[in-house]
Amino acid sequence: MPISPDYLMIYFPNEKRYLFTKIAGMLSISIILIITIIILFSYAISTIIKQKKVSEMKNDFINNMTHEFKTPISTISLACQALNDPDIKKIKGLPDNYIHIINEENNRLGGMAEKILQTAIIEKGKLNLKKN
Repeated sequence: MPISPDYLMIYFPNEKRYLFTKIAGMLSISIILIITIIILFSYAISTIIKQKKVSEMKNDFINNMTHEFKTPISTISLACQALNDPDIKKIKGLPDNYIHIINEENNRLGGMAEKILQTAIIEKGKLNLKKN
């Protein structure tokens, strides 16, 4: 094999091992960084999904509470309108029935408001139990 003066030939007996030892540090750091990024991305996605579920639960709760409060308010409103009707006032005992309905619905509203306040206190961890 004739050697041309334009080429330089070098014999490298352990070329792959040498290259691997030179890049092993950077390769291992790169792999660790990639794994860390994947773990952090997964954690971020799971946190976003949990927050979305909590937001949906909060919206469902608000919608349910709105409905629960509107029902007695509507009943009280109808009973008050009925009491303002002159024909209803003439029927004996009927106004008392409407007043009783208003009182029951008012108590129901107060009970629901109290339950919401108690739930808020329990969630904040500020519930003080009194020993008798």
